[in-house]
Amino acid sequence: MGSHGALTTMPAGSILIDHTTASRQAALDIKAAAAAKGVGFIDAPVSGGQVGAETAALTIMCGASETNFERAAPILSCLGKSVT
Repeated sequence: MGSHGALTTMPAGSILIDHTTASRQAALDIKAAAAAKGVGFIDAPVSGGQVGAETAALTIMCGASETNFERAAPILSCLGKSVT
């Protein structure tokens, strides 16, 4: 967010995937800011710790439109064994 945030350089039609574990309100705020720029948004916290990240065995829980999820699924599946 802000003048040095990721959204400043993301073109319309791209998708911002947020892997942080933040509040519901933070996710809604980021989604709104992304939508204002024509950028899709996926709220995608992960579980599995450092070992899961190092071995691409994370569990990724996605909150997204079906379209954004389908577009991002090939990338997300590189990071996790379970992407839902």
